[in-house]
Amino acid sequence: MKKLSKKSKKIEQEVLQNYKINSPSKLPLENKDYLKEYFLKREKLFRDCLKLPKQVFKNKKILDFGSGTGEHDILYAQWGGMLDLVEINPISVNQTKKYFKLFNLSKKINKIYNKSIFDYSSKNKYDIVISEGVLHHTDNPKLGFDKLTKN
Repeated sequence: MKKLSKKSKKIEQEVLQNYKINSPSKLPLENKDYLKEYFLKREKLFRDCLKLPKQVFKNKKILDFGSGTGEHDILYAQWGGMLDLVEINPISVNQTKKYFKLFNLSKKINKIYNKSIFDYSSKNKYDIVISEGVLHHTDNPKLGFDKLTKN
């Protein structure tokens, strides 16, 4: 598999520095009204738009490529999925752990890989591979997609 160029790696590190200051994926899930609305919208997205009922996630091995602060993953876990998460930002990884503890879902995380999606490799196979709002933030979306589809 092709590796990330030095230029692309530099861009990745610059984006990471910005995301350490202000994570674009952090949502106000502590607000109960926001949380309820957020979960309803996500369920509707999967059920009505993507035609994927939440039962699709039950007992499935899921890889989230660029998991951010884990908000989307909470639902996959609540719907019965077992998760491996790949996230480059250590601040986001810590927030994910806090959310999963808050929702009593820590056991639904098999492993969190605190690394770039481009540095991730595994012999694991997954039933569902997700990457939402990530590849377009890279200098090489095609390489990211190629890595994503290998899992």
